[in-house]
Amino acid sequence: QPSEQLPSSMLTNLKFLSIAEPLGGIAMIVGFWTPLTAIGMSLLMLAVINMKINMMHLGFIAQQSTGWELDFTLLCALVCILLVGPGKFSLEKFFSKE
Repeated sequence: QPSEQLPSSMLTNLKFLSIAEPLGGIAMIVGFWTPLTAIGMSLLMLAVINMKINMMHLGFIAQQSTGWELDFTLLCALVCILLVGPGKFSLEKFFSKE
């Protein structure tokens, strides 16, 4: 239920992300729609980094909690996957006609 700490718009976003993020992770693991999934997850990581910097005022490495170093590392990995492609043992390669 919405409250002062959790407005309804954020609650709606959290409900969407609780479905989209695990499905994106599974798609990345099995190599299905890899470029599309990498773009979507990269946008998610950019939004998380933006939120941690601007709303939570955290540095790259925070003293009392985690900063945005892990999110940045994941973003870099997603960009690498986007540039390199799915790989030899992915569903995309299995179903391609090459």
